[in-house]
Amino acid sequence: MILLLLVSCASVVAQHAADGLGGAFNNPAGTTITRTIMDRIARRNRERRLAAARRSGASSTARTSSSADSAQPAAKLNEASVLFRPTGTQLKTREIANLIDAGNPQVLTILTTILQEFDKGARAAGHPNDLALALSFFLATNASVYHGAGQPADPPMVELRDTIAEALVENKALNGVTDRQKQEMYETLVIFTGFALAVYEEGKQGGNAESIKTSQQLAGQNLLAFIGISPDKITFTDQGLNIDNGAAVANDSSSTPNSSSTQVSAVQRDPFPDRPGYAPQKPLLGTLKDSITMDDLVGKWDHGAGSVQRYVDSNTGNYAGTATSFYGEQFVIRSNATFEYKFVGRANNNTVRETDRGTIILSGGYITFKFEGRTTKKYQFIAFNIQPTGAAILSLVEVHDTFQGYDAAGLALECGHGDGFIQCVGGEEWARIPVQNR
Repeated sequence: MILLLLVSCASVVAQHAADGLGGAFNNPAGTTITRTIMDRIARRNRERRLAAARRSGASSTARTSSSADSAQPAAKLNEASVLFRPTGTQLKTREIANLIDAGNPQVLTILTTILQEFDKGARAAGHPNDLALALSFFLATNASVYHGAGQPADPPMVELRDTIAEALVENKALNGVTDRQKQEMYETLVIFTGFALAVYEEGKQGGNAESIKTSQQLAGQNLLAFIGISPDKITFTDQGLNIDNGAAVANDSSSTPNSSSTQVSAVQRDPFPDRPGYAPQKPLLGTLKDSITMDDLVGKWDHGAGSVQRYVDSNTGNYAGTATSFYGEQFVIRSNATFEYKFVGRANNNTVRETDRGTIILSGGYITFKFEGRTTKKYQFIAFNIQPTGAAILSLVEVHDTFQGYDAAGLALECGHGDGFIQCVGGEEWARIPVQNR
């Protein structure tokens, strides 16, 4: 009876999962959390690969052991920002139950039980009211269910929780997020994940292949809604979470050495393929890097725009004049994360020239330019495209207090390659031309 109820509600749950998990993560905070986690997982996995490569040689192994023996214990992380003070009542259970099947007390009971059991386990593990634990449970369990592995083991899931907490704290990803918002996110993650897991376990116990398939579809939809890439590319094993992410990631310059060994290989892919009902795009030229470091940004970057307006006399219809305006910006970026800046603009026959300098921060999927004189500018990193000519195109979207960048759905809607390189509505494309081509 329970299995029948779970399966009958599965399609509705999947529908609301597709809507950003009931809308809980369709906001700037949700976008920041997702990007921060993806960046940290990518960096951690890259560091593991590099460590494995170093251990492959006897001399490298000796050096690694020596440095490990002399390493000082890391300072304990202040995890207050990933915790929340609960309201004392469940905030999302009835809302989600009504979305699934309004007025059905059995659905409410199932969702309430899912949340209560998770809360009980979290307290037993020493992590009550912990958003990082809910995020770990969400990612690990949905990935495991999707690939038919069932409920994941606790140790790697707790390790993932620690990785997520560290990333969120260090990148201040939860600054400004209230206790109530954290609780709502926490409950949403647990309920959608717990529902998929319940369908899977009921199907396993009853030997019902169709129910297992349904649970895998639910888990996949959960992952797609949160991360925005195919769940086929997301796995969780005893070695932790792995995301074969096609989207670009800006690495934290403070912890990534400026060495070619930290760079990943370029990949051939199309993150914005043609869509039905839309005009075909020009083929994407060159290759995209799935991650960048400060080394990738070194060089001279140019960006600019202009407009020409023709005026017509409203009485006679005759040509009345033309107004031309343009501006150009140039950043010369160095490997030590500093830059020199030049600006030139012209409008109404007046020319303005400015210069400045500053430092760059790469963190959490964003590139921040801290000027000495001008206002700080922060950009969401969209793509790094290496052209066949050797030129590079950096695609960015400026963010501010009321716009923290595009989420996965926004990227799919607002970005494309109509001219052969990636552009987004409201975005900027910076070009770095090889010296021999200048």
